[in-house]
Amino acid sequence: FCELALRFPEKKFLGVRPYYNRINVPEHIPNIEWINVQDDIRTVLQRTRVMLVPSQYESWGRVAFEAMYNGIPVVHTKPYDRNDSRARKSGSSEGMQEWIQGTQQACAYDKFDEWVAAIQALDNPATYTEYSKKAYDRTYEMDIFNDFIKVEKKLVDYANMYPAPVTTTAAAAPLVTQPSLQLRAPVGNVMPFRGGRFSLRR
Repeated sequence: FCELALRFPEKKFLGVRPYYNRINVPEHIPNIEWINVQDDIRTVLQRTRVMLVPSQYESWGRVAFEAMYNGIPVVHTKPYDRNDSRARKSGSSEGMQEWIQGTQQACAYDKFDEWVAAIQALDNPATYTEYSKKAYDRTYEMDIFNDFIKVEKKLVDYANMYPAPVTTTAAAAPLVTQPSLQLRAPVGNVMPFRGGRFSLRR
């Protein structure tokens, strides 16, 4: 992120301090403005033209979804090869790449020229419009709120398959039961979290 800011001194970069402001960031780069983690993502998105997600690990990539749902193109990290020592046992950014499905620009983490080319491509208005539309279309077609029920079931199944050790005779019984949570599906263009993180429109 910092190297890209140095490569494009004429562009303004907005950085959110990572890990809830617990990591020091380089304050000396003049075209980066650092802000703390925001409770309302709209504070960030309303100032964002392109979302850079140079993460070495993303289980899903919520910030990418939030940007794309509001028509903001995303440049994100390709997953590491499984044999790469930098990849965690659980992987790297496969979760994010899986749902983005090639609709946005993916770059190798350590291939600086790929990131530069992706940012330069989005300077073209026609290219920007293309990726903006693909971003919104991809996220809008995803049924994430109904998928919550499927994800919840997987978590419950996993908890029952690998229960925490207990010393009572209740160990034979399932430790977790499927809750009867009912989520309302989206209606038209309105997402269920009114005023929440997924409701912003550009």
